[in-house]
Amino acid sequence: MLQQRWLDANPLPAAEWPSLRQRESEAATKVLKGG
Repeated sequence: MLQQRWLDANPLPAAEWPSLRQRESEAATKVLKGG
């Protein structure tokens, strides 16, 4: 129960944030370049 609450509060592990930010950046770049 405590673990589930922690997961709800922290949907992504800290280690996942850099790759997530990179994917967002790449997606934004593709949109800005028109695809």
